[in-house]
Amino acid sequence: MHKGIYIALSGALMKQMDLELVSENIANTQTPGFKRGGLSFRDYLINTSYEQIDGRTMTYISGMRLDMTQGPLFKTDNETDIAIEGKGFISLEDGLYTRRGDLMKTRDGYLVHSSGKRVLGDKGALRLPDGEVQIREDGSIYVNGSLVDRLKIAEFDTPDSLKRVAEGVYWSSTQGKTSNSRVFQGYIEESNVEIVREMVRLISNLREFEIFQKAIQTFDEAAGKVNNEMARI
Repeated sequence: MHKGIYIALSGALMKQMDLELVSENIANTQTPGFKRGGLSFRDYLINTSYEQIDGRTMTYISGMRLDMTQGPLFKTDNETDIAIEGKGFISLEDGLYTRRGDLMKTRDGYLVHSSGKRVLGDKGALRLPDGEVQIREDGSIYVNGSLVDRLKIAEFDTPDSLKRVAEGVYWSSTQGKTSNSRVFQGYIEESNVEIVREMVRLISNLREFEIFQKAIQTFDEAAGKVNNEMARI
């Protein structure tokens, strides 16, 4: 099989996977705290003869990257909604982290994420008594004027260590350090997806995918003609 097919195929697969990420980004335009995803690519040279390399390259995906750019803050006035300004993440149970701050209080008083995971404070899972909740910029939580606990806000020196495991939920192999990010009660951070930018990226990927498909078809037809001619000889 002609090496050109492998080159074109690597490009088509790359565009297909990027299309899936773009679709996910667009679907989460309205998801609080969502961070847009993209792919990291690498090229490597392939031999076209036994003696030299002529510069032909194949592309492969080296990993997924997350754009951690701060999303705009939206005021909700809900007392259990929080938005983080800075690089911090809300700590959840089971070693998980999130930027999604539309939190809820369960019947037994626990503060939970939309996934159902409990939110952590310095003392463990946050459990709030009945009463008026006040959350200060340093993450301290007061109920009826009494200090209950402080939100455990973590920060990472290398955000690339965070891996998305669910919608707006991340896991890291490294331990986050205490963050000085500011917490705003009654706000949520909106998605950082720019819909126009993603639509342009979607159209571009579709067109490039079609080009790679045509290239594969052309190489395949050329290889078929060569085989037929060789069979006649």
